[in-house]
Amino acid sequence: MPKRAAINISSVSHKTDRCGYTREYKVYECESCDGCPLRANCTKAKEGNNRKILHNENWEQQKMLIRTLLSEAKTGEIYARRKIDVEPVFGFLKANLGFTRFSVREKNV
Repeated sequence: MPKRAAINISSVSHKTDRCGYTREYKVYECESCDGCPLRANCTKAKEGNNRKILHNENWEQQKMLIRTLLSEAKTGEIYARRKIDVEPVFGFLKANLGFTRFSVREKNV
C-alpha cells in the first residue's frame, strides 16, 4: 500500500458568489504529491502543485440536516403524495403539449 502524504489546513478562503454572498472555506492541502502512484486518480493539478480540498462547514451541516429530514416517515409520505398529485401534470405538459422548459420568473406586465 502506498504511503499517503499528510493533509493539513493550509488556509481559510473566502469566496463571493454572483449574488454577493460570501462563503468561508477551509482549504486542506497535502504536504507533497510528488511520487504518489495515485496522483493521476486523485488530482488534475499540474506537476509541482498539490491536491487541495475546500470544505465549508455550514454547507456540510445543512446537507446533514436535509438528509435527516428526508429520511423521516412523514417527509416520505409528502413526497409519495407529490408523485400522485404533481408529477403527472408535468408529464402531460411535456409529452402532449411539447413543453420542454419552464420559467419560474413572473412576467413583467
